[in-house]
Amino acid sequence: MRRYFLLSIRPQYSELILSGEKRFELRKRRMGTNPGDVVVIYTSSPTQALTGAFLVQEEFEMPVATLWKQHRSVLGIQEEDYTEYFRNTDRAVAIAIGRTVTLPPISLDELRRVRPGFTPPQSYMYCPEPFTALVPNGTLRKLLRAA
Repeated sequence: MRRYFLLSIRPQYSELILSGEKRFELRKRRMGTNPGDVVVIYTSSPTQALTGAFLVQEEFEMPVATLWKQHRSVLGIQEEDYTEYFRNTDRAVAIAIGRTVTLPPISLDELRRVRPGFTPPQSYMYCPEPFTALVPNGTLRKLLRAA
């Protein structure tokens, strides 16, 4: 069964994901995604909106140094920032990004109209069903068509 995750991602990284330059989303802990799951991107401040989505190809974990050596050209992050992000851990989690779609931005205010009191996750959460209903008709179908 396909699951939907809502992930908070900084603007510079969400742009790289949606442009296809960043092929892995990095995390310190496993999210438990499976191939075919959908990640809906909440681009954090100053954008503060849903801006896109991607299909998960796989999620894996490996030593921080190994992940950098094997995939640095498609991680979408500078080595100093990578090292800082994983400073207190020796394992890195990578979510391989499949097909992507860009959404017309759905603002935080609009999200809160659908789900009063909504606070974007610090990391991730399961995507509330009303949020996927805000996505324009056909957009998620386009993403899922080849899945």
